[in-house]
Amino acid sequence: MDNPISGNKDFSEIMKKSRLSIMNESFEDHLMQKIEVENRAMNSIHRDRKVSVLFFIAGLLLGLIINFSLPKVTNSLPGNVSAQDFSLYFQIGFVVFILIYLEKQYRAGTLKFRRRNF
Repeated sequence: MDNPISGNKDFSEIMKKSRLSIMNESFEDHLMQKIEVENRAMNSIHRDRKVSVLFFIAGLLLGLIINFSLPKVTNSLPGNVSAQDFSLYFQIGFVVFILIYLEKQYRAGTLKFRRRNF
């Protein structure tokens, strides 16, 4: 019968052999620099998303102002387009751009809708 103590010695020798040896002494420094670069990139992404939302809100407000001021124009616009037709085209484009922006935000993971499993 094997001695249980000798079995532990074999196991401890195997575990000693399985240790990773770091070839490069600056491995930890290199890893920390890589983490710092990734952290800066993530901060930049978050800042860009905030700026994107800010400009979206500014464009939304400007679009609403234009949308409500177009019916007050009585003259025809250049190219013999009536103000009502131009207003309709503007509203369609306005809604399409809003939907495109929301779709891009959804695909990027910024917008998340709850999905309920029934």
